[in-house]
Amino acid sequence: MNQTLWKTDLIVSADQLQALVGEPHEAVVKKSVSQMEEHVRHFLSLSPLFFLSSSNAAGRCDTSPRGDDAGFVKPLDDFRLVYPERPGNRRIDSLLNLL
Repeated sequence: MNQTLWKTDLIVSADQLQALVGEPHEAVVKKSVSQMEEHVRHFLSLSPLFFLSSSNAAGRCDTSPRGDDAGFVKPLDDFRLVYPERPGNRRIDSLLNLL
């Protein structure tokens, strides 16, 4: 590929990226919620798996799967979850990030 042509195809802004991808459908935009609504609570009650993502103060991210019997993740209130911490690989990355 011609390098000059390649350079003209670079996406360097959010506006360029959005123009390339297009606008999201209204239903997709509305699926984001700021707190746990009843349908989210119901989904959690049926789920045997969730992924915990966290980051440390330097911004290093970690995602780890958590699994147990369906419903093991419980809403504490509209903004917080509780889940059992099970023995695993003992790296404790997520717990250290939370601290």
